[in-house]
Order: sequence, then C-alpha cells, then structure tokens
Amino acid sequence: MALTKEWSKLLQKSFLVFLIVLGLTCFSSKFLLDAYYLGNRPREPRTEEGRTYSQFIKVSYGATVFLTRREHLLSESLMPMFGGFFLIGYFLNRRWKLFAPFKKDK
Repeated sequence: MALTKEWSKLLQKSFLVFLIVLGLTCFSSKFLLDAYYLGNRPREPRTEEGRTYSQFIKVSYGATVFLTRREHLLSESLMPMFGGFFLIGYFLNRRWKLFAPFKKDK
C-alpha cells in the first residue's frame, strides 16, 4: 500500500508537531518540577532517605534542595531533552520544508 503525497506530508507535519509538543512539555515540566522541589524537598541532606544530591533551584528566589538520585537525573535531563526535540524538529523541517521559514511555495 503506497502512501499518497498528501498523506505523506500529513504524517510529516504530524511528526514535527509531535516533536514540538514534546519539547514544550519538557521545557514546562522543568519549571513546574523545580517549583515543586522548592516547596517539598529538604534544604539539608537526609542520607536515610537517600536525599544526597544537591540542586540549586532558580525558581522564585532560589534555594538549594537535596534530591534522590532519580529525582536529580529527571531534573537534569529535561532541558537537554527539550533541546534535542527542537533540534531534531528543526533539521527535519529543513529537510522536508513543511513550515516557515523553509516552506516551499506552490
């Protein structure tokens, strides 16, 4: 079953929009997560709970909180994921020329 050109373009556009939404989700999650950590995580290490990874939170006035390894990895990986999704989307758009400024004129 061969895809028509219109279906192919629609799938490509849908994939690019999906990448943009994923990138924006990572970006906003970083700030929401930092705000949550600022209000709900201790300001001193608690080794019995595994909260030994310090992280400076820049939301609001800023403070250092202590996180578990899992929380720290999640918080540190959101911004690189945001950048990765947007770069992939940017270069795919350059190749496919679907959205401005690379859009082909008919």
